Formats: sequence, structure tokens, C-alpha cells
Amino acid sequence: MRELIITTNPEKISERIINEICQVLKNDGLIVYPTETAYGIGCNALSEIAIKKVFKIKNRSENSPLPVIIDSVRMMKEISLPTAEALLLSKHFHPGPLVLALPKKPIISDLLNPSSIALRISSNHIIHEIVKAFMNPIVSTSANLSGDPSPYSIEAVINSLNEKQIQLIIDAGQLPQRNPSTLVDFTMSPSPQIIREGEINAEGILKVLDIPQEKWQEHMKHLIKK
Repeated sequence: MRELIITTNPEKISERIINEICQVLKNDGLIVYPTETAYGIGCNALSEIAIKKVFKIKNRSENSPLPVIIDSVRMMKEISLPTAEALLLSKHFHPGPLVLALPKKPIISDLLNPSSIALRISSNHIIHEIVKAFMNPIVSTSANLSGDPSPYSIEAVINSLNEKQIQLIIDAGQLPQRNPSTLVDFTMSPSPQIIREGEINAEGILKVLDIPQEKWQEHMKHLIKK
């Protein structure tokens, strides 16, 4: 019988563990894993069966789209339609805590997101290697009940979620508490819109895009205030 919790070095994950994780994902199972912000829960982002399990375990409305983690610009182009500006931000800030909301391709189910796809390339070694080996995007949402605090330890995950609904948990120890990822939406006008300011500040995004300072407010009209 497989162990529910597998402890691993946060800087290195074995091929054996990665293979086990990929098998869980192929069978529409749920995994918990570390990211550069907090522990996340996810599944095969191309499986509606698995996606429904994520909504259920988090008690999350299916009207709340789920983001994904990818491993490369190549995968980004397989599932979305990135603009030149989006690619510029990816080149500058990925891997890292930057989520890009982009027009999606038909490969992405409307259940995951009916209108677009929110994605990032994680700087966390473990989840990056998992996505790279799995060769498909993986759902990435915080491993907690909707409304609970972000989890930075496996203990916090288990205290929030029903572990019986999870197939595999990757324990990389206590994670440092950081701000959430910054969310930039390229599907709203004027494009892009900075929706959430997290680890990467809005000013840094706008400067990389060479947007004149007098127009900054136009691109933060939908910014969620902290």
C-alpha cells in the first residue's frame, strides 16, 4: 500500500517519487505539493474528472476558475494564446510567482476556466520537475478549504482538508511565508490589467512592459486592494 505522505528534500526529488506522482496524476488522483508561495493541491489539468475532485475537496464553487502550473513557454503556447507582452513578462519573471491570465485554447476545459487560462512557471524545484515529467499542466490552488489561511506546512494542509480524498502528499518541510503570486490579466481592456499585487510589485510589471507612468492607473483599474 502506498504511503499517503512522502517526505523529500526540498532541493531534490528522486525519479522514483516523480514516477509515483505521475502515476497518481494519470489516474485522476489529487496531489499536495510545495510551491514558491505555499503548499498547493492539484491534479491533471486536462482531466475533468480530476478537476471536479479539486472543487469538491476545497468546497470551492465551480464558478471560481482554477489556475495551473506549466514547465515552459512551449507548454504555455500549447494551452494558451500569449501576446508578445505576456511572453516578455514570462521571460523576465518566470520561473517565479507571476500568474498570467491568457486566452485559452480548446484543450483547456470550460470546467477549469470557461473564458481563459491562468498559468505560471513555478520556481519551486519539486513541482517544476513534476510538471516537466508529467508533460501536462497541473492544477495549482492552495491546499486548504476555500477561505482558510494559506498552508505553509503539511500539518496545516491536513487540518484544513479531508486527507482521505488525497492520493499523495509531498512533504518538503515548513515553507517560508511569502506573499501570493502577482496576477496579470491579458484578457481585459486596456491590456494588461494587474489584478493582484503579490511577490512582484505592480511597478516592476509596468516598467518591464515600458508603459508610461501616466498610464499606470489605467492598467490597475481592477487591482484587488489588500
